[in-house]
Amino acid sequence: MQQLSQKQISIFCSFVFLFLFAFAFIFSFERLNSDAGYYFFYTVNTSWFHIEHGRIVLVLAEVLTVIGSLLHLPLKLIALLYSFNHVLFAGLLAFICFRKFKDKNATLLIAILQFTGLKLSVFTPQFELYYGLGILVFTLSFIKFTNLTKTANSVIYHFAIGLLLVLIFTSHPMAIYCTFVGLLLFFFKKENRSIWILSFGILVFYFIWKQWTVSDYEKNKFNGFSDALKHNVSGFFDLKFIVKCLQFLATYYWDCLILFVSGIYLFIKKTTYKKAVIYILAIKGSLIIIWLMFPPENMTRYIEQVYFPFVFLSCIWLFEFKINRILSVGILCLFIFRISGMIQCGMDNKHRTEQMEYFIELAETQNGSKFYVNEVKMGKVMYEKANWSYGFETLLYSAIYNNKALTITKDDDMEYNNNYIKLGPDDFLFRPFEIIPTSALNQQYFKLENGLYKPLIVP
Repeated sequence: MQQLSQKQISIFCSFVFLFLFAFAFIFSFERLNSDAGYYFFYTVNTSWFHIEHGRIVLVLAEVLTVIGSLLHLPLKLIALLYSFNHVLFAGLLAFICFRKFKDKNATLLIAILQFTGLKLSVFTPQFELYYGLGILVFTLSFIKFTNLTKTANSVIYHFAIGLLLVLIFTSHPMAIYCTFVGLLLFFFKKENRSIWILSFGILVFYFIWKQWTVSDYEKNKFNGFSDALKHNVSGFFDLKFIVKCLQFLATYYWDCLILFVSGIYLFIKKTTYKKAVIYILAIKGSLIIIWLMFPPENMTRYIEQVYFPFVFLSCIWLFEFKINRILSVGILCLFIFRISGMIQCGMDNKHRTEQMEYFIELAETQNGSKFYVNEVKMGKVMYEKANWSYGFETLLYSAIYNNKALTITKDDDMEYNNNYIKLGPDDFLFRPFEIIPTSALNQQYFKLENGLYKPLIVP
């Protein structure tokens, strides 16, 4: 069957990234949701990179934000640059794979990872795994290119691979898992022995480094995983649990299941049975790790991020096999399905933004700059969507679109841990569990008046 040409791959990937640019422009504020807004705020407030848990790859997610802050650009433009940053980064990786490495498969895989398995979490695009696994595809393509061009033995080559592996390994523990799956599938040969030695060497240094730098968050995650490993494994053999898992995947990831079956078929068709077994076990392993900590229940933005290693591995066979017309039609259908969900989710978030704008307009007419609102005034659904980030998201919105900087939080956040008692007139409730002084705010962008929090009067 006829394979897709380089030009056809180029057209499809160009269209994907053009759509992503338009999406990033239209929903630039909505892409400051929760974690994304958290990192954006800190980067703008300090005019420098904000990294937590040793995840160095976050530097790449904040480059344009830091540049915009240092240049004292308007906050609206910086927010737009932040939204574009994620598209530009993936686009640059795909462009180099296509132009320099002449690797159609890697280019297509990077493009596909921008929409497969995604809907809710496109509004927190700074997530470390999106960067780490994109770099992983680029690294595998780089290894393939150097093998073909016989340039895989230079010191510069190994230094470059080592640097890329550091970025991947420090992005997220599951990126390490995916890295060794990729090496097993595509580079388990004698000529790649140095890559394996380098990968294990960096892995050892990573574990040593983590012993000294592990955060409380990571400790809690590791302890939670250890407890789950002790107590939850037996539940995997329960028929009801198995059915529940399959129903969850069929509901939210039926496209990934189709890609998974396609990958098995192609590995078997090529008589690479060992690779088929590795592929199946890798997918199964990723799901077991996920289900140990997060049994399949409701889909949320965070859960969607948790499942991204499974999404990545379900697509990884695209790195090797040529894409024919039938596969290309399937990928196009997947793209249409996923972007329709992304757009719908974007419109839902727009409704949330519209209510936020309404509240801020009301607050502008009232004395003070710090307010809280209850569930009755906001509405149950919107109250739940407001989550823990509403305080700094309203601050960001008012700083971007209004003359007066304001912050509005939920009354539950005020009651959390007795915040209503702890908060003084010169304090700002950044998150329910984080109070910062207003004097610590970047006065160019976030100039809050001192004063106590007061209820927002909503007609």
